[in-house]
Amino acid sequence: MSFLRLSLLLCAASASASCVITAQVCQNFPDFSRTQFRDLLGELHLGSAGSEAVCLKRAEDFHHWCGNNASTSVASTFMLDKTQFYDPSDSSKG
Repeated sequence: MSFLRLSLLLCAASASASCVITAQVCQNFPDFSRTQFRDLLGELHLGSAGSEAVCLKRAEDFHHWCGNNASTSVASTFMLDKTQFYDPSDSSKG
């Protein structure tokens, strides 16, 4: 089964539950800069569409994967109604 076909099946199967990544900058992979996309790999391998905590953690994961510095934020949105902004310079860890 092709990746595109699998992606389409995942979208159809869980249209109401999804995890979306938004990044202004991705230093290691510039093609991901200024993008917003559904986290299909996270949904498939980590269950990010079925777990709010997993989805919101994906902002931090993507930030580090991109090699972004402390002045760059990445957002993840769970089910399109909750958003986590990972700001590495924020001193209030919770």
